[in-house]
Amino acid sequence: MTLTPLTPAPSPPSIGSPSTFPAMASSFVAWQAAFATEINGFITELDAHVSEITLTSLGVTSTAAELNFVDGVTSNVQTQLNTKAANATAATAGNGLTGGGTLNAAFTMTLGTPTSISATSTNSVTSTSHTHAIDDSALVSTGMAGLAYGDVGTYSFGRPTSTIAANGTVAGSSLRASDDSGSAGGVFAGTWRNMGDSVASTQATVFLRIS
Repeated sequence: MTLTPLTPAPSPPSIGSPSTFPAMASSFVAWQAAFATEINGFITELDAHVSEITLTSLGVTSTAAELNFVDGVTSNVQTQLNTKAANATAATAGNGLTGGGTLNAAFTMTLGTPTSISATSTNSVTSTSHTHAIDDSALVSTGMAGLAYGDVGTYSFGRPTSTIAANGTVAGSSLRASDDSGSAGGVFAGTWRNMGDSVASTQATVFLRIS
């Protein structure tokens, strides 16, 4: 890109040199008039050159779309890449997990099948499995203690409308609340299991709501 150079300004007139002032003033005014024409041409010429500027003319071989991929990058890209884990970095399954692999390929980690929880289970892990402890205090305080009358999991004396065998089930609508004397009250909701011996419609026993 080559632009036509502008004519430098002549020395301005000075009141300290009265003898040269008229000639210098005349020369300076003439330069100003010519400079106005020159600067207008310079701007036109510059606009034409700016329109010619492309990525290729600047020596850039990337496309605009490729350059847009680094939009928002605020530091050296290579430096950022150098901090990334290498492809060969291994992801190793820890205790309780199986599987794993390296970062250069897809891999799966699988949670090992837990062992059954029992009354003596503890919070523990092996190389391929795990188990949990039962929090008895929480089970009582937030589980059993939170049950209301007639909820699933609660017991009640009940008197069926027909004979129910031991361990037999009955709809709550066919079971009336009762006491140890066999008096009949209101009906229940859900389904209940007879937790006592076979009971007739004139008798009451303990029932467990199971659903």
